[in-house]
Amino acid sequence: MSHVPVSRRLVRSFATVLPILLLAACSSSSAPPVSGAPPAPNPVTPVEPPPPAPVSSKPEVPVTENRAGTVTNHVLISPVDGAEIPITVFEPKEMKKGERYPLVLFSHGWGGTRSTARDFFTNNLNERGMYCITFDQRGFGASTGMVRTMDPDYEGQDMIAILDWAENLPGLARFPDGRMKLGSVGGSYGGMFQFALAGSDPERRLRVIAPTVAPYDINYSLYPGQVWKGGWGAQLIAGLVPPLGKGDPVTVQAFTNGQNNNTLSESEQNYFAYHSLRYFCEGKQPGPQNFSIGAADTFKVPPGPLPPIDAFISQGFRDSLFNLNNGVDTYDCLKKLGGQVMLFTHQGGHIFSQASVTNVPGLEQGIDPIYGVLTPPNSGDVAGNQQCGTVNSGDVTWAYFEEKLQGKVGAIAKASKAGSDICVSLRQGDAIAVKEIKVGGKSFEIDGSTPQFNGAATAGTGTVGEAGREQLLTTQIFTKMPAGGGIIAGIPTMEITLSPMAGAPASGDPILFLGIGWRKAGQQRFDLLDDQLTPVRGFGQHKGRMVGIAERLGEGDELALLIYGSHLQYPQNNSRDATTPALTIGGTVALPLLDATEITKEKEAL
Repeated sequence: MSHVPVSRRLVRSFATVLPILLLAACSSSSAPPVSGAPPAPNPVTPVEPPPPAPVSSKPEVPVTENRAGTVTNHVLISPVDGAEIPITVFEPKEMKKGERYPLVLFSHGWGGTRSTARDFFTNNLNERGMYCITFDQRGFGASTGMVRTMDPDYEGQDMIAILDWAENLPGLARFPDGRMKLGSVGGSYGGMFQFALAGSDPERRLRVIAPTVAPYDINYSLYPGQVWKGGWGAQLIAGLVPPLGKGDPVTVQAFTNGQNNNTLSESEQNYFAYHSLRYFCEGKQPGPQNFSIGAADTFKVPPGPLPPIDAFISQGFRDSLFNLNNGVDTYDCLKKLGGQVMLFTHQGGHIFSQASVTNVPGLEQGIDPIYGVLTPPNSGDVAGNQQCGTVNSGDVTWAYFEEKLQGKVGAIAKASKAGSDICVSLRQGDAIAVKEIKVGGKSFEIDGSTPQFNGAATAGTGTVGEAGREQLLTTQIFTKMPAGGGIIAGIPTMEITLSPMAGAPASGDPILFLGIGWRKAGQQRFDLLDDQLTPVRGFGQHKGRMVGIAERLGEGDELALLIYGSHLQYPQNNSRDATTPALTIGGTVALPLLDATEITKEKEAL
């Protein structure tokens, strides 16, 4: 194993800057203020974007003989702080004299480690004539340093060092302008690295990416509606302590604050904002950071602009950590840049099903009559696979690299039955294709005549059966499907108002969790569609998107608004305001019910 420091000359030319845990958003003007903000922080001076990097002469190291490809381990030294970043280089299975081979980077999820022996991913790439480099992100695996949650100033610079080292790979293929032919693949935290590298590298070398179940905005994903996602937070914190990882004090402090206090300070939100793809897409400098422990970001990487990027984005409808909205936002951002961008959905991802009766196949149907009088605990259903209809996301990923990095025209079209349209997974084995993800749709009014319980007052209400929920208006039936059924697929929207009870102060801190329910004809139970919840915090108006959902509905099936004062996905994240035991909710919810003209391909074609 070799230790390879990065050339000082190269460093100066850049802006210094579990098993695998594959690591929603309505705000309110009357939401409680965020605590912990610095009283008088120093302003941050924006950094001007660098000019486009000139085409330069890169090293050309030829393959000098025919030989079998090797697998070798190396340790690079971070130019930021000297941290060790271990990498494994997987050469193509056969190296031929004079031939050239593109490179694909592949990295692990939160709490994971790199592949050091040929596996499903590396083997597929090597057999297709591509290099693959895997690496341990700082703070995970055999690396040193501490986890900064994909910080452009830290993880971003580590990955730039990997690319600089890889410029000397024998037979590395290049585009006509001299850039290495480079792609990337990975899920969750392994998807986040692709965004961080694409935005941080001043030479803009990464322009072919394949992120799966990755976040567009970390704040949106962990702190939707200013409510900390505690169920997932507890699992993510485990990745910040040995043996899984070594968290930077700022990262640990932010996660601990969210978990214990159900809040993130303004500085913590600015910290995560700088580490998100949204930073590069919107081109806005986050506010300053002021921490009692740990180092604040220096914002040495400017906010964009990104170059055109070819991207194959796969996102799970049932992913309750990085939900569909993240994939849609990523798709919209990259599409505007001019690259070929595909959005592919499935039934996998981060599934929070630790406390669910639906983990047992067939049990849900068997106990359905009970749901009329009692609702068993359920945090989420079991995971599906990563197919959209009959198409596997992995097959499209390999085809994407073959076409974009090896020039095999038609490979993508052959692997993806949706063509340039978006493949929408409705359930396992059932899918449609659409031109765009529908946002909003047919509007339904919320009945606010019965108060909703808040915080501690919700104790025991989670087990109330469907008959009781409908009387309490915590289940509000919106519509029943006509003959022929229908399809709901897209992102619901809401325009609602949370109000105090008559005579009660409007200074409280109410929190409700909203979702769309689906009940099959003839059954008792309303299923929380795709296990997706939208937290709403604070009195006043709340207008915006709920979380994306999709399902094929049968004749007589019903759709409803489900209202919770607490939920197993958000343990200890319900309201802690004892002065507000109840409140009222009013307004409308718009559901993305599709008509035939909005569907470009049906399940038979997918």
